[in-house]
Amino acid sequence: MKKIALIATLLLGILTSTAQQIAVTTRGDVVLPDGYTFTTNSLNSPTGTQPTPNKLRFKVTNLTQEDMIVGIKVISMSNNVDGSNLQLCYGVCLLNIQPGNIITDGSVLAAGATSTSDDDHFINMNPGTNGQPVNYQLAFVKLTSNEDGDLTVQETLQTINYTYSATAGTETAILKQMGVDIKNTVVKNTVTIQTVNPANVTFYNINGAIVKTLPLNAGINNVDTTSFANGVYTATFTSGSKTASARIIKN
Repeated sequence: MKKIALIATLLLGILTSTAQQIAVTTRGDVVLPDGYTFTTNSLNSPTGTQPTPNKLRFKVTNLTQEDMIVGIKVISMSNNVDGSNLQLCYGVCLLNIQPGNIITDGSVLAAGATSTSDDDHFINMNPGTNGQPVNYQLAFVKLTSNEDGDLTVQETLQTINYTYSATAGTETAILKQMGVDIKNTVVKNTVTIQTVNPANVTFYNINGAIVKTLPLNAGINNVDTTSFANGVYTATFTSGSKTASARIIKN
């Protein structure tokens, strides 16, 4: 009996330690899953009259029952020599970055709360060199404060990637390049997906939790969504080395 109790305790500890602590969403309450890649072919400035499809906005929700300080750490970047011509905003803004930089205003994100700014974002306006894509990897991190008020990284919570490529398409275009056609993005009991090649799809709810994942065969696939609660979901498709997401609304 003691052995069983010990095993149960260990399993509970593993489940608790791996539980998702934050949800990262963008406009329309679309969930950005861990490892999500945002791709754009735009270099528009966030000021002026032009649209800014290269501006990745995000909000962070604390899914735990404890307050935490969240920051964004620059993990890596490529083909932007000096880290210029960009904006990384989370409470405060950086206009120039280097790997290792951490941005936060130091405010506490209460248990269950969502960051309040409507304009936290990352945007690249740097064309890179020699026509090569410009890539960034960012991590949302949990920070701890010592008695002097200095902040250090306690753990990485989630990563996202941002790619500028002059030849890249939008998410819809990438889905088409992958041979994925979503027949209905507003669904009741079934979402119909047609694929040219076999692929995989994962559905995330607004909190970033996986609600369903399954392989898709080439041809018509009718995915049952009767178990989904009404709300907004992100369907992330992978086929080979390509990944793209689309918003699904269940009502």
